[in-house]
Amino acid sequence: LMLCASLPEQNAAVTMVNDTEFCTQLSQRLIESYLKLPSNVHPSELDMVEAKWGLDIITESEDQQSFLGKRHLISFLSWLDYCDQLIGVANPYVAKSLSKSIRETFLDVIMEPSLLQTSETGAVLATAYLTRCLRTVCSHPLLAEFCKFILGDDMLPEVEGTDKWRVRRRLIDRCDHLSEE
Repeated sequence: LMLCASLPEQNAAVTMVNDTEFCTQLSQRLIESYLKLPSNVHPSELDMVEAKWGLDIITESEDQQSFLGKRHLISFLSWLDYCDQLIGVANPYVAKSLSKSIRETFLDVIMEPSLLQTSETGAVLATAYLTRCLRTVCSHPLLAEFCKFILGDDMLPEVEGTDKWRVRRRLIDRCDHLSEE
């Protein structure tokens, strides 16, 4: 996939994006991996997990020795890293299209409700997962989509009373919250 995605010919890139399920399938696998993540792990445990695509080997006993669901976390982070690496070497059209697909299907549809949920414990864990994603991603196109998701893409000043960038507002509000979480 990396070889096909990195072809310099624009026709190949357009065909790959427009005439196949390339972006949809890669984004869907990321979503499926995210939905398997543990919901009862302490956010500090996420910082200790290292994962790179192709190196996601963990035995069941290792999974249970650290925290239940570590294997799912490594699988998710490895797939995110793979998508990020692919985007980093891909034709710019493919890179932008896949990054946008990840934002529209994963960040906007799956991650946003997790971050905005009323359960404090769930919202804190979702924020920890988002933070861990940001530590993994390094390709410019995917980082740009994460920034749009968190900060928005409006260049105009924020208008009070609008609900346009709820994620940004909620993350800022959490910084000044009295919670022990």
